Amino acid sequence: MDGRLNVVFGFCYLVLTIVLGPFMLVPRAGENLKAMGKLSEGLGSASQEELLYGVVEYLSGLSGSHFLASAVHGHGNLEAVLNIVVGLVLIKLCLPNTVKLVAGLFFILGTLLHSGMLYLYGVFGVGWATTFTKFGALLIVGGVVLMAVLSIYGFRKGEVCQ
Repeated sequence: MDGRLNVVFGFCYLVLTIVLGPFMLVPRAGENLKAMGKLSEGLGSASQEELLYGVVEYLSGLSGSHFLASAVHGHGNLEAVLNIVVGLVLIKLCLPNTVKLVAGLFFILGTLLHSGMLYLYGVFGVGWATTFTKFGALLIVGGVVLMAVLSIYGFRKGEVCQ
C-alpha cells in the first residue's frame, strides 16, 4: 500500500471517535455542572482572592474523569486526521511501496495503541489497556521523524511518481 490504507483507516477512525465522543463526554457533563454551580454559589459576597481560589479548585478538579475523557477524544480525532494527512503525503512520495507501508503502519499501530487503548479504558473500563499507550505514543513520534526523513528523500523536483 502507498498511503491509501492510512487515508481509509483515518476516515474510519474519525467516524469511530465522533461516535464514541458522546459516550466519553456527555456522562461527565453533569460533574461539570455541579462544580460550576458550587463555584457560583457565593459570587456576590466573594472577594477576588476567593473567586480565584474557586476557579483554580474547579480547574484542578478537571484532572479527573472529565479531563481524561476530553483528552482521549481530542487525541483520537487528532490521530485520525494525522493518518489521513500522512496517507496523502505517502501517496505523493517517490519511494518503494514497502517503505511507504512501514511508515504508514507506524501511524496506524500508534493510533490503535495510543488513543485506541485509552478509548478501551475510558469507555469500556478495560484497565490493562493503559499499559500500551506509551508504545503508541512512541510509534507516532517515531512515525513523524520517519516521515520527515522520507519527505526529504521522497519529493523529487519535477518527477511524477506512479
